[in-house]
Amino acid sequence: ALAVAAVGVGVGRGDPEGGPRGAAARTIATGVGVRDSVRLPDGTRVVLAPGSTLRVAAGYGGASREVALRGVAHFIVPHDARRPFVVRAGAALVRDLGTAFTVRSDAGAAVTVAVTEGVVALARATPDGEVGEGASEAVLRAGDRGALAGDGPVRVARGVVRSDELAWLAGRLVYRAAPLAEVQADVRRWYGVTLEVDPALANRHLTLTLADEPVDEVLRVVALALGGTLERRGGVATVRARPGAGAAGAGSEVAPPAASA
Repeated sequence: ALAVAAVGVGVGRGDPEGGPRGAAARTIATGVGVRDSVRLPDGTRVVLAPGSTLRVAAGYGGASREVALRGVAHFIVPHDARRPFVVRAGAALVRDLGTAFTVRSDAGAAVTVAVTEGVVALARATPDGEVGEGASEAVLRAGDRGALAGDGPVRVARGVVRSDELAWLAGRLVYRAAPLAEVQADVRRWYGVTLEVDPALANRHLTLTLADEPVDEVLRVVALALGGTLERRGGVATVRARPGAGAAGAGSEVAPPAASA
């Protein structure tokens, strides 16, 4: 896979000491290309990807441990059966059963959970934020990925999570047959560029690695992988299908040519 750049240096910081009882709700947000490492009062460690927002509920660490995520974050959670750790992301409710896991939540896309250690429960939340009666709840173990989209059930893929899923913690973005929407969301988060793609190419999946190159090179490689032409105007980059080129069918995988790897 072609190596291309991930811009932005992570910033680690810890929370102030103090009891959770009087703790007010807090919001932690990251800018374009910037990661942030946060330690919550109970010892939970959260690494936020660029362009992500984490809301920590008031009184966190007291009777409950609850956060809400928009974007991408990796969680390493000390298990406490009396106070489950809960992540709310879109319509999904992610409940820790003692583990490390990554949650991805982008507007208009499925909420996905990739478990790297331990066990997680993934379910659909009701409008008041609870698990609805009769709602399907999937138990995910290390190596499993769960996804929740639209009003459908939780979809589970067993044993598919690889170590390179966490490459973004070190500033690298690794894609293996990734849907185009995931790459578009990451380009916006990491580089501050909106990537628009010709509908003829929209069903393609990508296999490539982005690390250590400027944004123009990143966009060039994505366009090359899609087999299209690139046009950029300020913060918007457009990939168009080449005239006369046949579009790959839904689910097809596209990677940069071997000679460029």
